Amino acid sequence: MTSFRILLPMSLAAFASFTSSIALGHGRAPSITRVGAGVTGVSADGSTVAGIAENGGFIEMSRWTASGGLQLLGPGAAFDISRDGSTPVGSRFNGTQERAVRWTAGGGIVELGQLPGAGINAFSAAYDVSADGSVIVGQADTNTPFGLPFLGFRWTSATGMRALNDLPGGNVLAQASAISADAQVTVGFAEGSGGVRAVRWLGDSTTPQDMGLPPGLTGFTEARHVSGDGQVVVGVWGNGAENEAFRWTLSGGYQLLGDFPGGLRDSVATATNADGSVIVGTGNPGDDVPDEPFYWTAARGLRRFTDVLTEAGIDFSAWQLFVELRDLSDDGLVIGGTGVLLDGTFAGFRVEIPAPSAAGTLLAAAGLATGRRRRSR
Repeated sequence: MTSFRILLPMSLAAFASFTSSIALGHGRAPSITRVGAGVTGVSADGSTVAGIAENGGFIEMSRWTASGGLQLLGPGAAFDISRDGSTPVGSRFNGTQERAVRWTAGGGIVELGQLPGAGINAFSAAYDVSADGSVIVGQADTNTPFGLPFLGFRWTSATGMRALNDLPGGNVLAQASAISADAQVTVGFAEGSGGVRAVRWLGDSTTPQDMGLPPGLTGFTEARHVSGDGQVVVGVWGNGAENEAFRWTLSGGYQLLGDFPGGLRDSVATATNADGSVIVGTGNPGDDVPDEPFYWTAARGLRRFTDVLTEAGIDFSAWQLFVELRDLSDDGLVIGGTGVLLDGTFAGFRVEIPAPSAAGTLLAAAGLATGRRRRSR
């Protein structure tokens, strides 16, 4: 698997009628709404989402609100949005290189600059932002003359872009993937003498804390997201042959989350909510079928996203498949991601599901079960 967070490839020609929407619910009722070509970030209350949309054959950053609908922000791609819904962050191609950007209502799209010493053609991309939009993290090119010259970064308007370092002894490689609401915990991965490890950078420190490996396992770990309160980290462990989603806390260490019954060991956790009680990602359901998104809670474990929609009474018959879930509201009940419609068009979606007590009642009534045969490698 790749060690870089990359927007899924998709055909621009397939993005027909991006402004249309399929709204199957209203307010906080269970619903699925099409939003542009992909949703990558969700505000704390779920009322605002960010992502990408197609405009005349070009990809633009987008921001959607329940009250105002889809807003095109300009060329580029949004990878997340502040918890207050005000500031999407991401990247755009400036004619020579991909550069990290943020958008604000007052200033539009603004590039965040580059790491000290990096050339004018240096790569950068912003992957997450604090709750109020003031602190942004991501990955940037250092223009070092050897190895893999990428480090994480932390940006504020006062300091500009500052490097978040890797671990000792490895290639020059680190990425800051997510930041807590108060900007005190940044998570991602870094390479050191022992390989690639999930790490945390605390406060404005540029030195990573190695999160190690699950007990008894070898391989690598990558942190993909952190809870709003900074207490729970989620991501993936792997060894080159298998991958498994994890949930990590300082007091409890690693908890591996499993995968779908009958599938390969190939799950990845991509996001979690404010207190780490809800986790989303992708898993492998079985033989010769695409990976599917999952929705995890401690009470219910890892479930297919489509089963969650069915339990909620949401009609998703207009969708051929769901590709990924990228972010959650603070309560974990509004979910954003990307799927494929029946005509093959890639499209973003925003889903609202009922509170867990209601979902549990529906599950008992439905008695859903799943099972697919295992795929040989």
